[in-house]
Amino acid sequence: MQNVAICDKNRGAVFEITTKNVVVRSAVEGICVCTNHFQTKKLATSTESRRYDVLSQSRKLKKLSVADVAKQMHAVNLGKSTRQTMVFEPSSLKLHLAFGKGPATRLPLRTLEPVNLLNVKNR
Repeated sequence: MQNVAICDKNRGAVFEITTKNVVVRSAVEGICVCTNHFQTKKLATSTESRRYDVLSQSRKLKKLSVADVAKQMHAVNLGKSTRQTMVFEPSSLKLHLAFGKGPATRLPLRTLEPVNLLNVKNR
């Protein structure tokens, strides 16, 4: 039904959710790739995904910037169907978000600091 990506300063994960199951998929080597398709053995009908594979190549880079991630996400966009794109920076508790007429990956990322939005001290 849906994927929900979450993270904090210590870890990231994707919750793969159906009406009957919630399966958590943890980050691998500090990177948690999320596309429109389930990747866990329990829920996936197939784990073959060009988009997932391209994004997973990020693990080969020594250092990964927000711009690097945005570039890779743009390379796998689905045209008009890509209405939003997000890049999380757990260490700084920042979310970089673009949404709108697709592909949203061509739009500038806006930086949000959820800690500031929630009026919570950065711990």
